[in-house]
Formats: sequence, structure tokens, C-alpha cells
Amino acid sequence: MLLEKRTAAVSALQAFARHLEPQGRIFIDLELPIEDFKIENIVKQQSLIDCPDGSTILLQFTSSIDWLNQLNTTVIRYEKWKDGKLVATELQNLPLHWFGVKNLLCV
Repeated sequence: MLLEKRTAAVSALQAFARHLEPQGRIFIDLELPIEDFKIENIVKQQSLIDCPDGSTILLQFTSSIDWLNQLNTTVIRYEKWKDGKLVATELQNLPLHWFGVKNLLCV
């Protein structure tokens, strides 16, 4: 799920298969991001995190879904606040591909 390009994920699965003993098996835990489906395009905020240096971390995130390519992209925004001022911010894109059993049978 963490490989950014679907072709890279398929290549990784094919490499796993090449390293199997005859009649060997790979067990893969398939996960569908069902909870993200329910909150697509809604900005959520986690509880504030108090840091030892007296600053506070604010974390917000939202997901968008590309149904045809089975891709869930979460954008996470981190903000660090100290003494009422924003001192740092960071954005993180987290693309996750999901696969079904039929996807894996083709590999």
C-alpha cells in the first residue's frame, strides 16, 4: 500500500513470487481504507499534543479517493505553536493503494 506507484507495488509482488519455493505461498493482509471512505474531503483534527519545550503540535488531515485507481491520498498538516505563534508547519502527502483478492491473482 505504501509504494507510491501502482506499477512498483505490482513489481514488488512479482519479486516476492519469484523468491518462493515451489508450491510456496505469500500471505498478505489486505486492507480497505473503509473509514477513510466515510470521511473523504472532510478535514479532521486530532487532540493537541503538548511538547516538553512548551510548544504544542496541531495535526489536521483529510483524504481524497481515486476510485478507479484504488488510491487513497491523505494530506496531513502539522503545525507547531509556541507562545501563541506558529513557529513551523509541514505538509505530508500519504498515498495508499488498496488491492483486492482479484488484483493479486493477476500478479
